[in-house]
Amino acid sequence: MHRLINTKGYNLVGTMVAVIIIVILVGIALVGVTRLKIQTNEAAAVSTLMKLASSFDTYRTIHNTYPTGESSSVIFATLSHETPPLMDAQLANYRKRRGYQFSVEHRLSVIEYVNLPHAFIIYAGPIEAGVTGSGWFKIDQTGTVYANIEPMYPDATTTLPCCSFPGGEPPEPEDWSSVTGGGSGGGGSSCPYIYVWNGKDYVKDNDILPASNPKERIDFYLLSQTLIPKGSFYTLRIDEELDEITHLDRLGLLQVEHSKDVLVAPSPEGRILTYKTATLVKPKSAIDKAQKNVLKAIYSKGEGDYFGQLGDFIILDFGKIRQYEYGLRLILSTDYTCGNNPSSLHIYVLDNQGKWQKVSIIEPHEKWDIWAVDLNQILPKIGQELKVKIYWTSEHKFDYCLLDTSKQEPIKIKSLALLSTQHSKKDDIFARLFNSDKKTLTRLLHSDNRYVIMKKGDQVLLKFSYEPQTNLDRDFIFVTEGYYIGQHKKIASK
Repeated sequence: MHRLINTKGYNLVGTMVAVIIIVILVGIALVGVTRLKIQTNEAAAVSTLMKLASSFDTYRTIHNTYPTGESSSVIFATLSHETPPLMDAQLANYRKRRGYQFSVEHRLSVIEYVNLPHAFIIYAGPIEAGVTGSGWFKIDQTGTVYANIEPMYPDATTTLPCCSFPGGEPPEPEDWSSVTGGGSGGGGSSCPYIYVWNGKDYVKDNDILPASNPKERIDFYLLSQTLIPKGSFYTLRIDEELDEITHLDRLGLLQVEHSKDVLVAPSPEGRILTYKTATLVKPKSAIDKAQKNVLKAIYSKGEGDYFGQLGDFIILDFGKIRQYEYGLRLILSTDYTCGNNPSSLHIYVLDNQGKWQKVSIIEPHEKWDIWAVDLNQILPKIGQELKVKIYWTSEHKFDYCLLDTSKQEPIKIKSLALLSTQHSKKDDIFARLFNSDKKTLTRLLHSDNRYVIMKKGDQVLLKFSYEPQTNLDRDFIFVTEGYYIGQHKKIASK
């Protein structure tokens, strides 16, 4: 008698075992392939970083400065447009290669390496962590590659509200009315304010982050109030006095020391330029949109202001330039009287072909501020007239505009250390999560799109390092990176 054997059962079990073994083997193989892919991508990322650093050095050899711009894409495009190209056009356009994305920490150099054009940091981060790469890398001007760094997102905008103008990029000045609605608007400024310690109390100095609603930007402001140390540190305070929400990304305080006969002012791009009262030249004429000569209103400090609105302009004629051995700089004083966006003054120079070339954009503060605009990128030929056009995109007062022909004098710049911060609002769940003193300090030290949030009535107290006074004069430039949302009625300051 033969026993029946269920061969189908044995076949099914065997098949399942075989499938499981195959799946395990495939999984092991995939892990190995993924690991190999990650290693290959990381090696390629490091190689690309080294090539980019070499391109930066080549650019500096040609132009005596490293490329700069508002974003990584702009900086990379500058390299790719060189003849011959210093960077692959596809990499410049997409900033991605072999599973990694590349960016430049151009804003770090503004605060920590002001006036030192040799500073840059290029980052490489995996597009999909754990899949296309696992490590972050960076390279700086020394050519040193750093591995396993903390993730950095110099160009991240995912946490920002809509930051573009209707229809894409901002139009040229003649078309600003399409953005602002064709009117001048009104309603006063809408920004947080900076207070400085004058030895007895915190006194209001000016607003910060003008025209940053809701576009994030870096603001440079030369303090007008005297900053006095409080014991072993400097202290300032930021007040949010309006019904709006301010996002602070990074703060810095630059100490600038110079000789007593030298004055300093920041450029809109963050350079610190020097000038001397004795070498300032007033324009020969200042013709406005109505063809009136408004020279008396704009060539002397405090002796009359020129009030301009959307679409207004002044053409300044400085006459024939006999020499400019040390270059040319505009020294301007402006203030901000309107809450509309955009609210800026555009500076143009008439080139040798008779075309107006834009050289800078100024975002005025609420109270009087001082700016220096470098004209060396578009200099007229010797013997030709220098003409400068200032175009209004909103309501602004204009105190004076003079030309400086002196050389850039030696100055000592030090980025003072941010020692501590104290947020006034820490009594609710939101504040405990985001506004603790430790987290506030950490968030304000780096440009990484991790924000300290301020609402109506909030204050942030800042303490910066102090160094004993030398025999040089000392000025301070407060640097803010961030943006705000909303513009409503102002409340009384505390």
